[in-house]
Order: sequence, then C-alpha cells, then structure tokens
Amino acid sequence: MQQFVYMYSPPSMSVEEISRQPYACMEYAESLSGLPPIIGAVGGLDILHDQGVSFFQKVQAAGGEVAWCDVARARHSVLLVFDGILGALLDLAHAGAGRETIQYVMNKLQHVLYDM
Repeated sequence: MQQFVYMYSPPSMSVEEISRQPYACMEYAESLSGLPPIIGAVGGLDILHDQGVSFFQKVQAAGGEVAWCDVARARHSVLLVFDGILGALLDLAHAGAGRETIQYVMNKLQHVLYDM
C-alpha cells in the first residue's frame, strides 16, 4: 500500500501529511454535504473496503444522495466489473434487445453477485 501513497504524494510532503489532506482522506474533510449524487460499490475483499463503506455512510449522514452496494466476494476492481456490465446492458438496449432480455441478464448478474 505504501508504494501507492508515494506515487501520489508530492515529494515535499510526508506520508502522514498527505494522509491528512481532505482530498486524500475524507476523514479530514470539513463537510461532505453538497456533493453531487454518488453511485458506487465496495468489494468485501478490497483492502479499502471499510474506508469505502465509511465514505458512503458519511455522505448519506450529511444529506447526500448515495446509491451503493457491498459485493461480498469482490476485490478492489469491482467498479471495473460494473462498468463492463453497464456497457454490455447499454449495448443490448441500443441493439434493440427487449426489456425481457435485459431483465434476464440482470437477474443472472444478481445471482452471480449476491447468491454465491
């Protein structure tokens, strides 16, 4: 994890200093109100799982609009999976797939993501 911190930290700041910046860690933000609507997901196997859950909950507590889910067996790249799924569903819709086809795909995805 340290290597990622160093990649994004300015050379003039220590790891401790950068980790206290509100843009790097929402725990130090004065307020989380006024954010645009947020859609997100956290993976149960993600090293940043707890921080993601905390972020979504704090935005909700501040009155923000948040739609999020916790995918128990997913890793950090769960958002890439959702991006691919949404792209595939849009492709189906643009190709003229009926509502039943899209609902079928959604039901299968729900089974894969939640019922395993």
